[in-house]
Amino acid sequence: MIIAKNLYRFDNSKDLETSVQDFTNLIQEICKNFKDIPKEEYNASNQKMQNFFEVKNNPSKVLHFLGSSDSGTNPIHNCKCSACESYRKKGIKNLSTSAFLQLDSKDFIFIDCGIDESSHLFDGVKIRAIFLTHFHADHCLRILKLRYSQDKIICFHPKDKEGFSDLFKHKKSIIYKTLEPFEKILIDEISITAIPLQHSKPTFGYFIETKNEKIAYLTDYFKIKKESLEFLKTKNIDICYIDAEVYLNTESNSNEKR
Repeated sequence: MIIAKNLYRFDNSKDLETSVQDFTNLIQEICKNFKDIPKEEYNASNQKMQNFFEVKNNPSKVLHFLGSSDSGTNPIHNCKCSACESYRKKGIKNLSTSAFLQLDSKDFIFIDCGIDESSHLFDGVKIRAIFLTHFHADHCLRILKLRYSQDKIICFHPKDKEGFSDLFKHKKSIIYKTLEPFEKILIDEISITAIPLQHSKPTFGYFIETKNEKIAYLTDYFKIKKESLEFLKTKNIDICYIDAEVYLNTESNSNEKR
C-alpha cells in the first residue's frame, strides 16, 4: 500500500491564473465536438491533460489534487518557516483542499471543493457530484460560487445542521444529500463509501473504488473510529491519503521520505 500525506499541488504551474487558463483550454479542446475529434488529436489532447496533472508526489492515476492545504494555504502570508520559504523559492502554491475524479463519460466528481476557481476550472464540463468530507471553509468554500451553475449538482455530505455560511438557506443549483455512515454511492464505474471520522465538525472520509485503484481518502481528523478502522481493514487499499506532512512509500524498505 502507498500512503500519501499532505501533497502539494501546482508544482507544474507558476500561478493559479495560468493554471486556470491552461486547464480550461484543455477541457474545451477535448470536449468540444467530442465525436468529431480525430483519434490522433484526441490522444494528443488527452496526453496534454495527463501531463498537466502529473504531479511528482501523487501516486494515484485517477484521483487528482488541485490543493491539499487548509484555509491559510501555502505559502502562508509572511510565514518564514522552512516549508513556506521552500514554496516561495520553487514558485509553487498549495491551495485549499480540492480533488477530483474523471469518469469514463468525461464527466467529473469532486472530492471537496475548497479552491476559489473551481467553477472556472471546470466551466464547460459536467460535474456529476460533489463529495464533501465536512463543512469547513477550506473544504467547501467554493460551493458558494459553484451554486450559481446552470446545472443541477448533487452534493453528498455528512449530517450537519449548521453546514457552512448560507449554503443550506440558498441552495440554488446544489442538491444536498446527507449520507449515512458507510453508505455507498455508485456513479457509473466509480463507487464511493462514506467513512466516519472524528473531527471538530461531523466528518467523513471516503473509500473510492475505481477500475484500477482502491483509495482511502482520510483528511482532517484526529481519530479514526473503531468501526471505520475495521471497515478499512477489510479492504485491499492501494493508496491512502491521510492528514499529515510527508510522503512515504511503504513499498520501500527504506521508509524514505519524499
